[in-house]
Amino acid sequence: MDNEVKNELRPEIEQAEGNITVKKNKTIDFIAKIICLLLAFFLWYYAVSVDTVNYEEEFAEIPVEIVNKGEYAVLSGDGITVDVTVSGNRGAVQKLKNSDIRAYVDVSNVTEAGEKLFDIQFKLPSGVTLEKTSVGAVTVYLDNKASKSVSVEAKPFNYSMSSEYTLNISKIPDIVITGPEQIVNKVARAELPVDLNGESITSGRKYSGKLILIGEDGSEIPEADRRYLRLSSDTASVTVSLYGNATVPVSVVFKHGIQKPENATVSLSTETLNVYGEIGTIKNLTVNCIIDEKTLKSGIPVNCVVGLPTGVQNVDGVNSINVTVTLKNYSEKELTVSVFDTSGTRVTSIKVRFRGESSVMSRLTSSSVKATVNAAEGENTGVVEFEFLGEFSGKVYEIYSEGEPYTVSIAKATR
Repeated sequence: MDNEVKNELRPEIEQAEGNITVKKNKTIDFIAKIICLLLAFFLWYYAVSVDTVNYEEEFAEIPVEIVNKGEYAVLSGDGITVDVTVSGNRGAVQKLKNSDIRAYVDVSNVTEAGEKLFDIQFKLPSGVTLEKTSVGAVTVYLDNKASKSVSVEAKPFNYSMSSEYTLNISKIPDIVITGPEQIVNKVARAELPVDLNGESITSGRKYSGKLILIGEDGSEIPEADRRYLRLSSDTASVTVSLYGNATVPVSVVFKHGIQKPENATVSLSTETLNVYGEIGTIKNLTVNCIIDEKTLKSGIPVNCVVGLPTGVQNVDGVNSINVTVTLKNYSEKELTVSVFDTSGTRVTSIKVRFRGESSVMSRLTSSSVKATVNAAEGENTGVVEFEFLGEFSGKVYEIYSEGEPYTVSIAKATR
């Protein structure tokens, strides 16, 4: 049986009149024809799909070069891109990359500075044709590059205020302008328009906005020119404040807060001062004369230097005030107290004069006072600090000897 099947597939060999004839198997012949037909179809499909000249493809954001710049600088036009559609052999087009397509403008024929329109030119690989572009021409500004610094001024408008006040606007730093020389030379200054929206100004407010450029003729630089300029800052901020005059009181404040004002009579050579400043600052302002109660001598005038907040002017020109403080119900006592270091070791004893409310001073003894010296590293001398115990806390304080805090030498300590 197997031999019969095999014989069916072999060509038949006949002998006729001395000649041998090979008969082909019909099945093999049919299969061969089918294979040839399929090969022919694939060859045809490849030729149609790959080699057609009508294949198109778009390439986006091809950079446009500016070539042959000559003596001028390119001040605008750089960084432009164009979308292109090309056609050609499918195989060639599909191999293309953006870098294979060159777009450029030639500015070699420019003989004077200014803004000019140039056609975009293209260089494509062989066999590829340009079909269309998103942009056909670009504007390029050619000129010498220049820079200069200009002042900035705030211009408030649309507001109302009392005639007794003045408007004060914080200063804006200068800015630097860079761009085409012929446009830069037109700019005289910059301005910040400040629209106060018709409000009545009562205190300082901050405003921000975009700067405008003003030409030598006083008119605004048009946007057609400004677009070629670069500013070190396009915006600015200012504080708009209302300024005026006020009469403010002078008050005495004790430095350490131990001396009670109600236990003293204070006399001032000047009790009020006329000042000028931002109304929000001066409205509730009090000029304080700070008196150190530890150096104070009752009934003896002392000089108080007048200090005012930043931006507030002293209209009267009074730089100092004589202050006389007369103490009431206060008495003084001198005691010898032991001084200890921070570890609790006694280092010496000193005589100290104390002041306090008369009602408690009669009971003040050395045991009611804790004196500690704390010298800085590497130093043998330190300032003595006093702590008053029990009922004497907040009612007694030391009087500085010769106007300076008490100090002791640890090197001379008594152990």
